[in-house]
Amino acid sequence: LMAALVLGERRGLNYSQRQLFIDSGTAHLFAISGLHIGMVAGMLFLLIRLLILFVLYVPAFKQVQAFICRVSPLRIALMSSWLGCVGYASLAGFSLSTQRALIMLSVVYLACALHQRVFSMHSFTSALVLVLLIHPAAILGPGLWLSFSAVAWIAYILHVLPDQLANWKKLLFIQLLLPLCLWPIVQLYFGSSATLGALANIVLIPLMSFVLLPLCLLASCLETFFPLSNLWLHHIVELIYQSV
Repeated sequence: LMAALVLGERRGLNYSQRQLFIDSGTAHLFAISGLHIGMVAGMLFLLIRLLILFVLYVPAFKQVQAFICRVSPLRIALMSSWLGCVGYASLAGFSLSTQRALIMLSVVYLACALHQRVFSMHSFTSALVLVLLIHPAAILGPGLWLSFSAVAWIAYILHVLPDQLANWKKLLFIQLLLPLCLWPIVQLYFGSSATLGALANIVLIPLMSFVLLPLCLLASCLETFFPLSNLWLHHIVELIYQSV
């Protein structure tokens, strides 16, 4: 399960497990796409920002401090996070969904580095054009339509929600509305399982985004550097999976 969640490697899942995710319309959670790339990007960006903050307050790193101030802490964090995501995408096999997510992330990071609006139409269309230039046949599959429709709906929902609304409430609205907004596309491509999938995703996507996937990524990193030191994380992941 952890290999499937982190790297999209599903050979360890048995037939009943695979069929369960297909029947519930949640098999897409095992495709390394925007959810995974975005999570890795966010975790790396936060880690690099904390590291830069530490370096800036330690007098022994004066030369490094001068370099950081000259280049900009934000741009260093963005570039480091982007390089880490490229490495992660290569480990995941650079599938079409992974490449698409990496292209979209690159456009968003470039917009941030240039101090442009992240959800502007320019960023959205630039990502779409780049994806179609690299993979023209992607327009025939559901992945492109689901990815860009999801981004467009998120931008629209954030636009219509009141600015004074708390961030956690905005996030809750997005999680509740997004599966319903994408339901017509899912129904068109996947058929009868779409209704169940829309309902299941309302619960599973937040669970994946904020609990299961971060735990699996953390467990994988710890296992790489400190073997057998994270068995407790494996037990937590197993308990969550069994309860779902």
